[in-house]
This record gives sequence, structure tokens and C-alpha cells, in this order.
Amino acid sequence: MDPVSEIRQRRREEDDTETVPKRSLTKRLEKLDFYPKIGDDYVIKTESGGYVSVISSILMIILFISELISFMSVRREERITIDHTLSEKLQINFNVSLFEIPCDKASIDLMDISGQQQMGVISRIVKIDLDEANKPVNAAFSSVLEEDKLDKNCGSCFGADVSNKCCNSCSELRNAYLKRGWDTWFIDYYAPQCRKDQPDRSSRVPAKGCMVWGVLEVNKVSGNFHIAAGHAQNRDSRHVHSFSPSQIFSFNVTHHIEKLSFGDFIPGTPNPLDSHDMVAAELVSHNYYLKIVPTVYTNATSQVLSNQYSVYEVSRPVQMSAFGQITSLPGVFFVYDITPFMHSISERHMSLAHFLVRICAVIGGVAAIAKLLDTIMYYRAKV
Repeated sequence: MDPVSEIRQRRREEDDTETVPKRSLTKRLEKLDFYPKIGDDYVIKTESGGYVSVISSILMIILFISELISFMSVRREERITIDHTLSEKLQINFNVSLFEIPCDKASIDLMDISGQQQMGVISRIVKIDLDEANKPVNAAFSSVLEEDKLDKNCGSCFGADVSNKCCNSCSELRNAYLKRGWDTWFIDYYAPQCRKDQPDRSSRVPAKGCMVWGVLEVNKVSGNFHIAAGHAQNRDSRHVHSFSPSQIFSFNVTHHIEKLSFGDFIPGTPNPLDSHDMVAAELVSHNYYLKIVPTVYTNATSQVLSNQYSVYEVSRPVQMSAFGQITSLPGVFFVYDITPFMHSISERHMSLAHFLVRICAVIGGVAAIAKLLDTIMYYRAKV
């Protein structure tokens, strides 16, 4: 008896030893089998079928890897909506280095179209002197020039007395002069209050430039902030800066912007002015015009309300008339405008269930197509 006949005989003997209830249940389940089996004796294998199997297996592996990469990656969805957050504040984060203007000559001011102004901002601002090599020096003296140091005695206001008010600090004396509309550059250099407020320069390394960094919170309306030479004041409803006319040609606005952003950091979204350099070959007023787009970034764990912006820049030469008036102010100006639209960015991951469904579809689809091709090739070979 050949081996195949022996196997069939053994299977019949095993079936005869089964109990009747078990055989009955097995028969019922066999009727529900949607996938009838074909004995090995009736299977025909061909060379073309081997090629189809190898190619389909490679294709399955490639598609599986592709789906796995898609499952592990993040998909971004973006859309534009109307901005309803105009009541919020706008946070400005900046780090700007001016290489030719010392910290005691630089003033940070901001204003907006609602009429609000802040001159000589020092809150949440740090100034660090830079040397000839543009390296930080005198870190211990940062921002000391902007602080008020009160005296126990009543200091003179030098002709700008307001209701017998004492001017014990440089800030008080400067404010008294500003209320009169007088220039302050003289008292900044010669008034005892201002001279004693300055740190001991004998222990300082001579400063050539200034690195200014910090955070500003402004109304969410169009406006500007700037870092400019001189001390800011409001004279006849005009924003002006006072400094000695002989100093103006030393105010070169060559600068480096290490960081400029509006709001919190958005992953995967660089800021156009980060690590930006500008070299001024002459005395200029350099303007950055920013178009700010409110942005909401959402991922699986959090939501960030921030802003993106686009920018273009313009330099205007500073010229002085015969009467000592200048056409524009030497400094770096950031003029921003806020759009009424909001850019929504959503990061989404493929779910595990979706991934499994796609894998099953890939494997099943490739297997079905391979079976169809194999059948076609087999019957064509028989013809």
C-alpha cells in the first residue's frame, strides 16, 4: 500500500473511533466553513505562481513598512477661521543685540493705535553690555542704569520743580524735566542724581554695544515697539528722543535678532526673524513691518494660543537739517499689524484601530490581486 493510501486509511479509522455526538457537531461546523480545503493530492504548483508569491510578499512588506511609518508620523491639518480673541493681550518675546549703541544710550518704547504709550520700559527687560568683540560684559551691572535709588535728602529738580517736589533719583529728575517738555540729555550727564545712580565705571569694561532681551505685554491691536538711541519723552503730544546732537552719528544700528516671537512657541513653526542680522553702512532708521496672524496649535495633549508673522524690512537714512533737526530716529523699529483671521493647526496621529484596518486591507488586497494574477497566468498557460 502506498503512503497516501495509508494516511487516508488511518484518518478513516480515527473518525470511526469518535463519539457520535462529537461527530455530529463536527459535521455541523464543517457545513459552516466558508473556506473549503483542497487536499495536497489535488494542489498544482507552477513556476509562475512562485514568481507571483515572491513579488506579492515583497509588495506586502513594502506596504506594511509604509503604513507603519504613516502610523508613527504626525499629520497636520490647517484651516482659517475668524479670530475671536481680540480681548487677549499680545506677548512679545525678543532678544536683540545692538553692536554700536551702549545700554545707557538705548531706550525701549512701545505704543499702539489705541493711544497707549510706554516709554523707557524696564519691567521684565534685561540689558547686558557688549564689548568690542560683541561678547557680554559687566553682567552684574545690567539694567542698573534704569533703577531708581532714593536719597534720604530732598534733591533739587534744577528748575523743573513741581509743587516743591523732591527729585532724589535720576528717574524723578528726568520725569520732572519731561513734564516741562525740556531735554534731559544734559541732566543725564551732569546732574548728581544721575551720576550717582550710575554704577562705578572704574570696575567696568568699556561697553560698545548692548544686548536687550525680555518680554512685553501689549494690547492686541496694531502698534509698534522700538529700541532707539536717547531717552524717550512725550513733547507736545509727540513721541521724541533726546540726546546730544554731537552723538547722533555714533548711533549705528547694526544689530542681530536672536529671537522675535509673539506668544508661546509653536512646534515645527520657525519665526522669520530668528537669528537675523542687519548691517548698517550709514546712519539709518531700520523698520520691520510685521503682519501677525493669531494661531491656535492643538495636539493630542495640549492647546497653545500663539501667533505667527510675516515680515519685510525697510531702512531710511537719517539726515540732519541745518537747524539740527533729524528726519528720522536712529533705532530698530518693529511695526506690527494683526489680522482678523486665526490660523488653526491640528496635529493628529493615526489610531491603532485605523492602523490595523489599513494593514488588513493591504495584506488582503495584495493577496486577492496575486491570486487573480496567478489564476489568469495558469489558465493562459493551459491554452
